Amino acid sequence: MTSTSSTLNARIVSQVHAEAEIRLPADALASELAIAYNLLMAKAEDPADILELKSLLPWLETHLTKTLNQAINEPGAGKREA
Repeated sequence: MTSTSSTLNARIVSQVHAEAEIRLPADALASELAIAYNLLMAKAEDPADILELKSLLPWLETHLTKTLNQAINEPGAGKREA
């Protein structure tokens, strides 16, 4: 992933959380960025293709928004049993 797509990825993660009125501490932001990066790489047929990665950014934003909204509306739903 290039620095341009990494910047866009970071912008999307920050924007999705800001829209949900969630402020992430630096360590949580780093974790969310890693998750978003891994999702994007897994979705891409050719992770080295910057055009493909850019084309997947709207998908990433939608996916993150849905996941975050689900977590807000169903607190504890994603947690493992002890």
